[in-house]
Amino acid sequence: MTAARLHRQVRSRAVLAALTPWLALMLATARSPAAEPTTDACQETWSKERQRPTLVTNLPNRGISGHVAWLTIEVEHGVGEQVLPGGIELAADAPEVRLLRAAEFALPEPTSPVKATLERKDAGTRAKTTIRLPLIPLPKQAGRHQLALPPLPIAVARASGEVQTLCTTQADITVEDPLAGTPAAEPAKDPDARQQRELWTAARDLAIALLIALPTALALALLFLRFRGSWKKAPPPVPPRPAWEVALSRLEALEQEGLLHRHEYELFLDGVVDTLREYLGSRYGFDGLECTTREILRQLEQRAPDFSSILDVRGLLQRTDLVKFARRLPTEEECREAIDQVRRIVRTTTPGPSLDPRTASPQGART
Repeated sequence: MTAARLHRQVRSRAVLAALTPWLALMLATARSPAAEPTTDACQETWSKERQRPTLVTNLPNRGISGHVAWLTIEVEHGVGEQVLPGGIELAADAPEVRLLRAAEFALPEPTSPVKATLERKDAGTRAKTTIRLPLIPLPKQAGRHQLALPPLPIAVARASGEVQTLCTTQADITVEDPLAGTPAAEPAKDPDARQQRELWTAARDLAIALLIALPTALALALLFLRFRGSWKKAPPPVPPRPAWEVALSRLEALEQEGLLHRHEYELFLDGVVDTLREYLGSRYGFDGLECTTREILRQLEQRAPDFSSILDVRGLLQRTDLVKFARRLPTEEECREAIDQVRRIVRTTTPGPSLDPRTASPQGART
């Protein structure tokens, strides 16, 4: 071996030793798949022992970026099977939503009037369920794009209650920009500036305070007017008229009725004696109208030992008893004599003026 050949071998081995780490990295990269399947990818779990439902996927060939493209999935299955038993609504973190987002598709907002639909029709032993899903293609870059809708999982509940998964087929759609068909499209002009209106917090707080204060003040005013009279001190009660004044006033009113002119002597005498009974009871503290003649005389003896007109009272009461029980009619002269006699009894038993306040009350006073 010559020296030149030996030198070439040494150089080749040195270059190979330097390139060995890079070659190993390139081989490892070539062996690793470009895109590992994610856990969100659709995985069909339908058992081979049973007849698999038929799925037909329909997506428009062309669409506009940001506009709804309706995906129609028709599932032909047995009558005892139910497609999407959990409903057609998808949560924001559902695997299907992540699949669509990765493929540059989106779903309308939950508050949008555009809703997915699920319709089932039975025909004998077979049934057909149609799913209409609104998809919004949203490519990340402007221009025309070819988007691929990945297989989506479709849950089917069997008659036994077991839930299995079917996968749709991949569908392609060509997406254009909204202005792709407009020649020499120009950007839309910005809208005119609007006047900015600031919230006047002071006026707002004042309006709220007035709305609260006015009804409160009105209610307080109504309460004041309603109970104003009850806050005033009630005036002292009017003292009752003395018994002798009441008796003299009734005797005078009895005379002015004209009973004697109409010859109603019995009625006139009853009024005179009743006035006497009431006066004696009020004057000496007992119920004179409810007492008999004997009870009135006994009360006078107990309550007014110095009563000087006891004989006149006995005579008047007995005369009235004869008229009432013996049916003896009185004469006009007896009636006039009776009223004069009662006046005299009242005047003689009227107490005189006194400076002692303890004897100022005439009710029940004793002579």
